[in-house]
Amino acid sequence: MYRYKGSQRDLIKYCRRYDGVICYGCGYFGKITATYLRENDIDNIEFAESKLQEGKTVFGKQIIEIGDKRFCSYGVVLCGNKTIRMEMEGTLKKTGRKDYFLISEELLEKLDSENTYDNPFPIDGVRVLLYHRVGYIENDLWKLSVTVEQFDEQMKYLSNNYNVLRFDKEWAAEENGIAVTFDDGYVDNYRLAFPILVKYRVPATIFVCTGNIDTEKEFWWDEIEGACLRGEDESGCYEHRKRVLKMSVQEREKYIYELKKLYKYEEYKRNNYRTMSRREIRELASSDLISIGAHTENHICLAARTIEEQLYEISESKKCLEQITEKKVITFSYPFGGRYDYDKKTIDVVRKLGFIKAAAVERRYSEETNLNYPRSVVTSEMGLRTFKRNIALQL
Repeated sequence: MYRYKGSQRDLIKYCRRYDGVICYGCGYFGKITATYLRENDIDNIEFAESKLQEGKTVFGKQIIEIGDKRFCSYGVVLCGNKTIRMEMEGTLKKTGRKDYFLISEELLEKLDSENTYDNPFPIDGVRVLLYHRVGYIENDLWKLSVTVEQFDEQMKYLSNNYNVLRFDKEWAAEENGIAVTFDDGYVDNYRLAFPILVKYRVPATIFVCTGNIDTEKEFWWDEIEGACLRGEDESGCYEHRKRVLKMSVQEREKYIYELKKLYKYEEYKRNNYRTMSRREIRELASSDLISIGAHTENHICLAARTIEEQLYEISESKKCLEQITEKKVITFSYPFGGRYDYDKKTIDVVRKLGFIKAAAVERRYSEETNLNYPRSVVTSEMGLRTFKRNIALQL
């Protein structure tokens, strides 16, 4: 069995000798390679894996099994890293295949650098994006914001290239698309994000933390940031956040009060840091594009608190938002959303309160599909090409 390898040009030359191409390997290597081939006008692409998983698709295509008759007439591109490459070559040899083209790590890097990701394949399943803020933030220490320009071009791209779904609706098992969500309920969601969502007809779910509604009070992490920057102690922000993360609401309030005294921080009103008002939330909820979800009362780490505290935080948030919107609130987002920020007991509370879907960042329980959807965080450090690439490769 002859192994071809070489440059991008050699890859294209090899592939054009055949009726189609099989990317043997469906992960990172395979997706980048298939994207490169498609962007160079090679469209008849299939995917194969050594161990076929029933129903699994890549870029909307059903994976074919090793030994499929197309292995006789198509070119084969081996897309696997060094760890599994030898095993893949052995499997391929058993099919009687006479040749294949090897994608090395060095070649993969070159392919990826040349990919534009402007004409993406369909994605597999539903990809949920997580935003927090839209607008220019002078000291965005927590990496929560994207600029208005970034958000505009991202929503335009999604609208033009993907099926954008509502998070608050049931999805069919075979449905593919993107869902847009926001956490916390900053006022810029209403002032800056909403007009852009309307412009491109992109639906979104906004998960609102209800404790500061109709006040000028900032979220607790922003209070820490304000105090530390006043004391010229930027690095201290992260340490103080870590200390308060698993505290009760009362302990956290006391800690931040003492921190403000330490740095002689006299709070001033940063109007763009507040939570949306009742009027603003109600207006958003009346739009056919926006659904409002719950995000606790005080943005606590739920897994670190008692069941009674969890029940209070989640139910009060739901109750408050239902009073404001005069609609049932059926979706929830776990504060922080990491693997250890919620647990089985938290999910049980969410289920008992009648939520049909809950969003995390990291999925902790594979069997609880609807109640811990993973999400991909979008930040200002992500240019449009990286945004496109992350969605295309499902990173």
